[in-house]
Amino acid sequence: MKHLNLQLHVRNSTRTPIDIVPVEQLIRDFLIYMKVDGNTYLELHLVGNKRIQTLNRTHRGKDKPTDVLSFPILDPIIGHSGKPKRVQNQSERSWTSQDDSLMMLGAIVISLPFARDKKERIVDLVLHGILHLLGLDHETNTDAVRWESLIKQFWVRHQGSKSAPAH
Repeated sequence: MKHLNLQLHVRNSTRTPIDIVPVEQLIRDFLIYMKVDGNTYLELHLVGNKRIQTLNRTHRGKDKPTDVLSFPILDPIIGHSGKPKRVQNQSERSWTSQDDSLMMLGAIVISLPFARDKKERIVDLVLHGILHLLGLDHETNTDAVRWESLIKQFWVRHQGSKSAPAH
């Protein structure tokens, strides 16, 4: 497995200050846990309720604010050119770069006011967004159980070495 070279672009368009350093480290740790490696690009946008409501209405047909939205840039298997960029091994749950190209995972958009009102932790919403960008879902009971298991196992391993940031 190659080393993860994460290029993270963070934009906070709210007035709420966020210490992004622990969030960035958590993103790195989670991507490594999910066996993502190579040159990887990810965007994290922290927005208000109006912006996320507009995005939710435009992209999901739901005219209301939500906590987190994910926008994949590439299919986890096929890149822009149609050539395989990543191989997802379902049994091992890995995304491995076939060359040195940049894997553009996509964008995670989080409404800070919505998350605060629902008492949700930013880090949990980031993990939620990453799982969606990696092609995982929680629509069926089986998927939801797998989803929760992945997150629970990550937190058990992660908190054994570090404490998770709260917000």
